[in-house]
Amino acid sequence: MPETIVPDPRVPAVSDLAEYNRSLIEACPDPLIAIGAEGQITDTNQAFLAMTGILREKLIGSDFAGYFTDPELARACHREAFSRGSTTGYPLAIRHTSGRLTYLLCNAASYGKGPIGGARVVVIAHDVTQQKRREEELAQLHADMLVHSEELKQRESEITRINDLYEVLQACNSQHEAYPVIGSVGTELFPKASGALAVSVSRGHQMETAVEWGTEPRMAASFLLDDCWAVRRGQTQEVAKPDALQACSHFQSPPPGPYICLPLSVRGELLGLLNLRCAPGDPPQPKQRHLLTVLGEVIKLSLSSLKLRDALRAQAIRDPLTGLFNRNYLDETLRREVSRSARHKTMLCVAMLDIDGFKAFNDTYGHHAGDILLKALAEFFLKQLRASDIVCRYGGDEFVLVLPDTNSQQVSERLDRLRGEAKEIECRHEGRILPSASLSIGVAQWPDHGATSEDLIKAADSALYSAKHGGRDQVYVFASLQDRTPPPDSTADRSTGDQSG
Repeated sequence: MPETIVPDPRVPAVSDLAEYNRSLIEACPDPLIAIGAEGQITDTNQAFLAMTGILREKLIGSDFAGYFTDPELARACHREAFSRGSTTGYPLAIRHTSGRLTYLLCNAASYGKGPIGGARVVVIAHDVTQQKRREEELAQLHADMLVHSEELKQRESEITRINDLYEVLQACNSQHEAYPVIGSVGTELFPKASGALAVSVSRGHQMETAVEWGTEPRMAASFLLDDCWAVRRGQTQEVAKPDALQACSHFQSPPPGPYICLPLSVRGELLGLLNLRCAPGDPPQPKQRHLLTVLGEVIKLSLSSLKLRDALRAQAIRDPLTGLFNRNYLDETLRREVSRSARHKTMLCVAMLDIDGFKAFNDTYGHHAGDILLKALAEFFLKQLRASDIVCRYGGDEFVLVLPDTNSQQVSERLDRLRGEAKEIECRHEGRILPSASLSIGVAQWPDHGATSEDLIKAADSALYSAKHGGRDQVYVFASLQDRTPPPDSTADRSTGDQSG
């Protein structure tokens, strides 16, 4: 008779254990999966089903790693739990069938054979999506702060550079001295772009390119105001895609990329044009537009100041009738030329010229006719003399020439030719041709005839006196101490401009 096995009431049945395990799995609030040795899902709870959006029947028996965004990392967690018995803190992520991504921090532990199956790994996943997003937001905020900090540093550097530019421009003696400075700053402020500054010339009817920066100079050397749409419209012109129809006409050829033209005007007067040309596909950014506007403000105010300064300086050193340098400029320049000649051991001559019979000419034809003759002679001197020579109106009908790097013999020969050619000048007044004028000229050489600028002027004046009293219409070189004695009334006559000649 076979032995009857009586179940121990203290040991639960297998079905009871399975039900008990299911209740434990479902009681876990976090997603939970049980994984076999080969990686197949053997069980899972409702929280995991909700996280994946997949039915339990499809999950059981499938490869667990395929549901994670990084399957290899999931398998590594599975292997480590099997080999070490447990593992913690594995960062994994699961994507729901709807596309929603859930970030997890997974803890896994293995357990051996039991009444319901072989060795397995149970994985409990804690949802850290909100924490992950906060970390990402903090990381993005930190990155934004770094970018903002760099932008602030860049902006501070740009402001400092523009302030430096303003100070340097204020220290410039002329507009031409300012142009290279502007080009250098343009290169620093817009390193990836090309640009140019054009300035108004010909009394505001034309523009000339004063300076360019960047790799491709494309502005025309000179152009008309109508060639620029920004100047026509009186406002900033930005062209995103230049072509033959849209591009301004002041380029040598249409720019390959977008560009900005910014007119520079002060109190209604157009002083210049600022141009910025960007690379194709790299349009101007808002901060570049703002920076260009600020740069334009500094440039136009500085150009206006320099223009006014140039005008005041011209009034101080120019003769208003002839446009030649005046006596103030002569005094300053002759001292400088004497010092230069002494330093470099070079020659220097001074010549004083006087129109013969100028008082009688004025009395006969009127002072307006005399002014016409003076202006014609001034223009003649500027054309005939070297660029290094300096021509000044000394007073009345007298002119002084400063002639560097030449001796009295060379000067005497040159001025004798000039004296002869001056007689061919044709002046008209009130419909008639005025009579030609002759010149008397006195020449002095440094240091033979005077060691200082004052001595040179006195020597040239004495030589002129000798030329006058020797028959006029001739060139006389200072030769003796006797020539140093001018006529008693020469200074008084020169100051009034009323010499008999």
